[in-house]
Amino acid sequence: MALSKWFISQAGKLIYTGAADPSFPFRILILDDHKLFRKAFTDYCIRPFFKNVDLIEFENGDEACDFIKNEIYHNNRIDLFITDINHPGLRGQELVKSIRFYEGLSVKTLRIPIIMLTMVAEGRYSELVANKMIERYFTKVAEPEDIIDCMEGILYNNI
Repeated sequence: MALSKWFISQAGKLIYTGAADPSFPFRILILDDHKLFRKAFTDYCIRPFFKNVDLIEFENGDEACDFIKNEIYHNNRIDLFITDINHPGLRGQELVKSIRFYEGLSVKTLRIPIIMLTMVAEGRYSELVANKMIERYFTKVAEPEDIIDCMEGILYNNI
């Protein structure tokens, strides 16, 4: 799926000319226990392409789950949750199941889009996509353009 508008400059640099940002900030949560990965991912794949962003970072699943549970309870919007599978605290599938459980308890109908990024290339995680528990699953060696296109599709409701 290529929703974004990409082109190569004469200097060979990949240039993005995606959709305009909305007047409200996107609320994006990112969970990864490696600070360097969170920093690189946000600096390379989020901030250059989504200018109006409220970005909240977590390094363990328990912190993220508690925050998300509280946001669901208060009916606060979360536009996208990007998570690793292996990290301290509540991990992978258990974290996703907990989020979906708390969404089910909410008075307001809301669903947090989830993208999983991991070094683990196992088919069992693709079942989460097939079962509609998460939107997409990427290995951390995926092409950045594919991940950015996916985020754009979610944030602009194109997928």
